[in-house]
Amino acid sequence: MGLDINMGFTATRVLTDILLTHVAQEKMTYLGLYGDTVPATVKNQSPGELVTPVVQYQPANWRLGANYLSSAARNLSAAVQSVGQPQQLDSTIFVAFNAGETDVNPGVVTHVYVASLWGTLNPISPYQNAGRLSISLTTDIDGTRFITLKWGTGDNVPSFSCAVKFDWTTAVTPIFAMGSRNSEGGLALEVRVGDVSLTATAQVSPVAIPEGTTDWRLYAGLLSSFPVTDLKVYAAAVWSSWLEPASISAELDIMAVNLLSHLNKQ
Repeated sequence: MGLDINMGFTATRVLTDILLTHVAQEKMTYLGLYGDTVPATVKNQSPGELVTPVVQYQPANWRLGANYLSSAARNLSAAVQSVGQPQQLDSTIFVAFNAGETDVNPGVVTHVYVASLWGTLNPISPYQNAGRLSISLTTDIDGTRFITLKWGTGDNVPSFSCAVKFDWTTAVTPIFAMGSRNSEGGLALEVRVGDVSLTATAQVSPVAIPEGTTDWRLYAGLLSSFPVTDLKVYAAAVWSSWLEPASISAELDIMAVNLLSHLNKQ
């Protein structure tokens, strides 16, 4: 099914109960729906085991609009962090968002992460954790735009292993992106925009979460030193399990209905 939501929508409310049954919902460890106020923002409504704490990251930079989370400045992060996610390779991430132009270095591949599972591993930064799983807005050296499912830093698993070519700046409805991996190296990604569905799968050499990694967490929102114009994150979710491509498609159907249930078109 397609998603038919016009840009500029406003919320009547954010549901406190998700009525539909999610795919592998007992493995869902985070579900966030972002409203126009902090109290109206559901920062963890996961049907599975709750992960705590869930916190605002850089809350001074938060901008809450008509059912979206963004940033007060185009070069500052705004996100939620859900600390204590399961440290395992079998995992799935989902994000619904819109985004405009991203700053890029000509001739260099540029990644802007809008949803990530990552952990702290001193003295390296989260970007350098080989066990990280991310949905990224990626621009190649020629300036072509992709949405990619990234495993780690790109050193062990090439950055375009599981990617779809899509110019996110052209979207006039929310973009749904969902990616999954398993411990055998399987990757699956689906990006859905309106009635268009783009998919990719890959089999790569698995890269373990490095020993010594701590504070494993979900990050939903901008996680990049490259600014994004008009980033809007409407919802995010995480599962501590691998989902087959067919299950990803089924879950995207459910998420579309969930969003429609608490958003009204203007």
